[in-house]
Amino acid sequence: MRPVCPTSLLCLSTWCLPQMGTNVESHHFAFPARPITWSDQLDLPRFRSGQGQLHSIRLEGESDIYADIGVENVSNSPALADATFLSALLANGPSLSLATLPSGSFSFPLTAYDGVLDYGGTSGSTASLGSLHFVDESVLSDPVGLEQYVGDAGTMHFNISYVGQSQLTGPSQFYGLISALVDFEVTVSYEYTPWSTGYCLGDGTATPCPCGNSSAPRAQAGCAHSLGVGGVLATFGIPSLAADSLVLLGSQMPDSTALYFQGTTRHAGGIGAVFGDGLRCAGGVIVRIGVKGNAQGASGFPEAGDSRISTIGMVGSGDCRTYQVWYRNSANYCTTSTFNLTNGIELTWLP
Repeated sequence: MRPVCPTSLLCLSTWCLPQMGTNVESHHFAFPARPITWSDQLDLPRFRSGQGQLHSIRLEGESDIYADIGVENVSNSPALADATFLSALLANGPSLSLATLPSGSFSFPLTAYDGVLDYGGTSGSTASLGSLHFVDESVLSDPVGLEQYVGDAGTMHFNISYVGQSQLTGPSQFYGLISALVDFEVTVSYEYTPWSTGYCLGDGTATPCPCGNSSAPRAQAGCAHSLGVGGVLATFGIPSLAADSLVLLGSQMPDSTALYFQGTTRHAGGIGAVFGDGLRCAGGVIVRIGVKGNAQGASGFPEAGDSRISTIGMVGSGDCRTYQVWYRNSANYCTTSTFNLTNGIELTWLP
């Protein structure tokens, strides 16, 4: 069952494939050890809508507490003092919060007051809680709440605070002393489904590259070219007919001519077929999207002044399309051909 969301930024109605992977973008914040009560803040960069469909935000907190509790019986009678250490670590942001409540307790059998308020001797005692380690998490998945975190600029503000105290109970009069240091690490993770997915990789998981010129495992690239790496095609922006911001981004190519083109299917079922020094991945009806010159191994389409991809590709709502880059590689390498190709990309066009 596909998700139902109130806005086009958070809802994708149709995918080319029945299942796509989840990506995670994590932001880590560390707050060093400080005394018993403190407050701070963090500013979380917003999730950029062009990356994909945001479906949850995970807030994780991890803390270490080093605490000592001292008790002194100042009455004239022996007593049993029960001491409890209570604390609260809080992270509060828009529609998302986390509360960790570390605690510890001790019982102290004490004599009548020995005349010295030192939390020691016979009428006093000091105990260490040692190092307490706590981990907790909270997840936001409500579409309305998620919408606040989506934007191409700005940050989301979180308040971070810690409060600790001791409680003493017993039949006599007690003085208490607490000493603590607390650190806190916060990780906020955007969990999202990319608007596009890569396939037909040159790392050996698809059709073998023609000369054993495989790209590195997990490089998400095409077959390697004469510079020893494979060309990469990725996307940024939303593939939407109403607000097309999709950009095809080619990288790790020689500084040469690059042809961006569109297909209607995954060629050879998605594993590709040998073509030049690489693999042809986009198949079916082919449309030339545009030609660019690579600089420092990279180029993109569209640039300023170019038509939108949805217009050039003549796509409709719900259409599944594949994309790839053919680029010149004239060096004496692999086959007698003088070209290679990136990996393929597949995506579904939104209304």
